[in-house]
Amino acid sequence: SRLSQALNSGKRLLLSQPQENDKVMLLISDGDYDEEGLESLIEGLKHEGIDLYVLGVGSLDGASIPGVDSRPIRDLKGHVVLSKLDEPGLMAIAKLGRGQYYRANYLDQDTKQFLSAIKNTVQIRPSSDRVRVWENQFIWPLMAVLLLLLYRFFQQRRGQTT
Repeated sequence: SRLSQALNSGKRLLLSQPQENDKVMLLISDGDYDEEGLESLIEGLKHEGIDLYVLGVGSLDGASIPGVDSRPIRDLKGHVVLSKLDEPGLMAIAKLGRGQYYRANYLDQDTKQFLSAIKNTVQIRPSSDRVRVWENQFIWPLMAVLLLLLYRFFQQRRGQTT
């Protein structure tokens, strides 16, 4: 995993939002990373007012990663690459980032827990922005074209039978 790239991309996106908006980032990872300077990057997120929550995915025992044609991905030496969930590392990242750690599951509990947690920390403000809603009205010109085509079709058929 390249967490630094993901965190920097998220940071740029969140900092492009209005200053008064609360900023929360969700990192989804198995915790398989080995990057220098990750702690200082997370400290920088904190300094910018960005809370970092983490959703851990994968197996504690480790599992192969499916690749092309569902065959497992192999390293340069031909060994099967295993992904193993590093919960302690991900918990440390979440704690450092003023967020919480959640373990992904096949139900929707992880999502509900995350949304409940940020609901308690994020202030929802009504927007004064006007929103323009476009309604697709293409059906009426399309109907007119279809009627003209049908008329033309029957006109040609009538000309062939006489």
